[in-house]
Amino acid sequence: MRAVRHAFAALVVCAAAASGRAAVIEVRPGRSIGQAVRRARKGDTVAVRAGVYKERTIIPSDGVTVVSADGPGKAKVDAGGREKTFFLWQRKGVTVDGFECYNSGENVVMVTQSSNCVLRNLYVHDAGTGGDCIKINAGTEDLLVENCVAHTPGAQPGRDEVEECIDMMNSTRVTIRGCWFYYTGRESRANQLGYSKCDSFDIVWDGNVFGPTHPKNAVGDAALGGGWAGSNKSGWNTVGVTYRNNLFIDCHHGALGIYGQKDVYIVNNTFVNNGHVRNRDIIDIHEGGRAQHSENIHIFSNIFVDYAGKMPSRGVLGKTNGTWKNVVSGGNIYWNAGKPVPSSALLNPRREPGARFVDPGLLARAVPEITDETTRESLMKLFGLRAGSSAIDAAPEHPDEKLKVAADALGTKRPQGKAFDIGAVEFKTETRQAVSKRTAPNRPVAVGPLAPHADGIAEARKLAAAGDLEAAREKAATLAGSTKLNDAHAALRGMAEGFADAAKLRKIIIDRHGERKPTVYVDFGGRAQRAKIVSADGEGISASLRGVSVPIPWAKLRPGRFWAMAAKFCDERSAPEQLALARYAAASGLKDETEKALQAYLAAGGKASVAPLRLLVK
Repeated sequence: MRAVRHAFAALVVCAAAASGRAAVIEVRPGRSIGQAVRRARKGDTVAVRAGVYKERTIIPSDGVTVVSADGPGKAKVDAGGREKTFFLWQRKGVTVDGFECYNSGENVVMVTQSSNCVLRNLYVHDAGTGGDCIKINAGTEDLLVENCVAHTPGAQPGRDEVEECIDMMNSTRVTIRGCWFYYTGRESRANQLGYSKCDSFDIVWDGNVFGPTHPKNAVGDAALGGGWAGSNKSGWNTVGVTYRNNLFIDCHHGALGIYGQKDVYIVNNTFVNNGHVRNRDIIDIHEGGRAQHSENIHIFSNIFVDYAGKMPSRGVLGKTNGTWKNVVSGGNIYWNAGKPVPSSALLNPRREPGARFVDPGLLARAVPEITDETTRESLMKLFGLRAGSSAIDAAPEHPDEKLKVAADALGTKRPQGKAFDIGAVEFKTETRQAVSKRTAPNRPVAVGPLAPHADGIAEARKLAAAGDLEAAREKAATLAGSTKLNDAHAALRGMAEGFADAAKLRKIIIDRHGERKPTVYVDFGGRAQRAKIVSADGEGISASLRGVSVPIPWAKLRPGRFWAMAAKFCDERSAPEQLALARYAAASGLKDETEKALQAYLAAGGKASVAPLRLLVK
């Protein structure tokens, strides 16, 4: 993969005049940016015209804006292989906007002991030996890094590894938003893309693209978030870190590292084809030097997809070393090209509330060739949602405000529909309206070889929902006998078997309700109620609702409620029991439940073809 010159959007430069004395100082090729910023005073703008400037360590004064006046990327700062380009050292209120910065002798751009500063629209690449592209450290506070692109950090001295695109330590209230960090492939053995470490607090990574990375990652760390350095006086590398609206693509050694972090929120991200090399996990918990422990990790409304079917065996969330406490997750989509989604002791997707095992319907399934025209925005759009995606309006309600993401990676307000979408990019209202006008079916549509049997399938499901499972089974069996198409016959036969499996599932509940007492949901008084099953027999169950025993016949349990109840009593390691759950769900038209049971069936060693059941809920 070759180096990329990022195509920046046009920029309108406005005078940042805070008072009548604020000046605009123009710099043209042949003159010095460094001399201009030394003359500038608080509130002044240094407007640099298009051209290449050979500069060493530009240190703007407090309150000064330094901008590429002809648009982002037009003014280029070449450090000549010596020192830095821009250095914000003990600065306040400085903005650096629109420059291409490269060819440093160490870090390309560095912020140290500074506050209320902005790095915006920078294209940063080719750091010197031991240098990061963007370095943030030593007590920096209230920094915004926005719409930047960084690649090709410097080599580590004496080691066959390189540094990071962005490296942060001992910093507070830093937001990295709308950036793209990746490796070009020229590095021999790449390290991580980014760190936040060593006593950092309140860090937000929002709407960024991470990847692709280099497959020859020497240390095997995840692309973002790990690492350690220094003393960790607080006992943590990072406290209060939010990863939201990010896209992780082809991060070969895993996407995200939680290295001695506390109060972590991983929300509305999209993870595509990560962790293929060394079979790493997608998110890795690891000790971080003196920070041995991680805790309070929230993982909600993300898309984890591997279209190659190579999701790492260590699971979505794994542990290399260190200790952990309080991992909670919910409402994520998992898809491993139809293969079982691996689980771990930290996160078992099949036990996650609201988990969905469906193709999320992304517009792209693999990273395209990276060209000069590739941008963060183009990648975000490429891995957005198709019309009809299972991620649309699918995010669960969150009582925690940190799990409510107000806008997506492209700035689109959430939600656009009835509920929030899952993943980094929200499906837009105007697209929803156009799709609605094109396709407005008044009932579920059977597709492919099942299309001629759509009415019969709907009738069988209606019978089952009314409690007449035998009539539903007979209807499905009749439909199966009426077709000569192998795929349709297998699916309809599976439907008939699914309605018959309801009796097996009832028996499992009857036999095991005394030894297992899980909380279940039943419909009572017009809404769902939490309950405990106190007895079960051939007629139905008795549920304890607030201490009162209420009899509920089997026929009165809606298919979704019955399936969820049966799943609580079935053995996850039993392939026959998981197959019965999958067949019943598919027969009843329960798409998410079908895939969840099929994932468990395959993980338990099931060998029968699952394609007919998937066809029933496609």
